Amino acid sequence: SSDVCSSDLLYPPNWIPLLAEHPEQWLWLLCWLSLAIAGTGMFALLRLARLSVPAALFGGITFELSGVMAANAFFCWRLASLCWLPWLLAALLWLAECRGRARTAPMALFALAFAGTWLAGFPVYASSNCLLAAGFGVLLLIARWRDEGRGAALRLFAAMSLAAVVGVLMAVPQVLPSVLFFAQSARNTTPSIEELGTLRCDPAGLLGYLAPDLFGHPSRVGELPYDRSPLWLLFSQPYTNSVAPQPRYFNATEYSVYAGSLGLILALAGAVGGAGRWRRTALGFLVVLLLMALFVPGVRFVFALPVVNHVHPFRWLAPMSLFVAWLAAAGSERLRTASPRLVLAWALAALVIAVAALAATFLLPLQDHIGALGAKYGIQASAAQQYIDQGGDRFGAADALAEAAFQRSALWFGIAAITLLGAALHARIRASLPWLLCVLALADLVPHGHGYAHGRVLQGNG
Repeated sequence: SSDVCSSDLLYPPNWIPLLAEHPEQWLWLLCWLSLAIAGTGMFALLRLARLSVPAALFGGITFELSGVMAANAFFCWRLASLCWLPWLLAALLWLAECRGRARTAPMALFALAFAGTWLAGFPVYASSNCLLAAGFGVLLLIARWRDEGRGAALRLFAAMSLAAVVGVLMAVPQVLPSVLFFAQSARNTTPSIEELGTLRCDPAGLLGYLAPDLFGHPSRVGELPYDRSPLWLLFSQPYTNSVAPQPRYFNATEYSVYAGSLGLILALAGAVGGAGRWRRTALGFLVVLLLMALFVPGVRFVFALPVVNHVHPFRWLAPMSLFVAWLAAAGSERLRTASPRLVLAWALAALVIAVAALAATFLLPLQDHIGALGAKYGIQASAAQQYIDQGGDRFGAADALAEAAFQRSALWFGIAAITLLGAALHARIRASLPWLLCVLALADLVPHGHGYAHGRVLQGNG
């Protein structure tokens, strides 16, 4: 609608649609601008982490075109807030490497990124971005203290603090009225631990890393609503006082997790032994965010902290995609110079996943599992059948969707296996591997994201 940006008018990019007679027709430009901010920010961060140009480009592509970014394209304020996260981390890393007056540029960059993530209009992602930036800043300060002493660490802290204060002052004209409004809004600003537990990420949703669109797709909600997907109901965990999982946790919503088949394989390679600085830090952040998203017992106490309790557990999957891309870039760089035997090992890993995806089709048809589905929810199989198929043959639709998802997954993991096998056998291919991976990542992620972004035609007066 034409008033879509009315809550974030102080965010400069949102002034662009206001120049048009029909502002809603220019929203695509805001989407692409946010994606460009995310991709260039990720590239800058990875270059500062001492990764090569092609490896940093691969990481930028993986983050910019990841499932969470594509699915958030319909929510311009969410995408615009999330896209500033890599710039916040890049500015801090740049600031830590500068001395004296040279710190002015990274301080200005951090202030702009801080203001941008808040002015974009989605406080949830702005909060998570700033919490992650604060954690990263603390690690940089500890490293500076260890390497150069307390005085150097205090000077760096003063520079960080000044940049943050400037960013706060830039964002206050819009954020302060919002904060005053929240206390009067319908949103619960102090959710209990029990409430937050119902807003966790279902572990089954992590299958989206392997096979996106496995449980449903926005273009097919008419024939297969998310809450009537038999495959999802079979895999997911029921919540307390809830008959079935809530649709917000499904893959292919704004909390999609897909990072590409190559992205997943290379992220695993980067986690085991990737290249670049701060790789272990990226791995640590990824693990912590995953545990928070799953709301595992050992980290639940974190949600009792102020600000953290304003970010629902499942929403930590979104910033987690940055660290998946970071590790994937580190894995790309590592395999370029790795021994042929190591590259061959990861080629075999990709092949195993491809074969497993094909084998998963033996789960079909899902109608054969109706008894297990009924037993899981404590109802008769006939009642489960009636619940799912009310309004159409949803078992058939789910079978077709799952088969296509498994086949697509097998295809791309097979391509990953062939690519890595070629790199293992030929030194020239191995030397140019990061560039080749960038091309393949585009070929995988662009069509996948287009499946979300092109939308669908509404029927009737809707």
